[in-house]
Amino acid sequence: MAAYGVALGVTITLAIVLLALRGKGHPEPLENMDV
Repeated sequence: MAAYGVALGVTITLAIVLLALRGKGHPEPLENMDV
């Protein structure tokens, strides 16, 4: 169950980072990082 918590935390962190980068208006598209 701990592994699930870690995976969830990483997913949330990644989402926050992507939203932050997108909010800054980075010119490069982030669609190529689609999992």
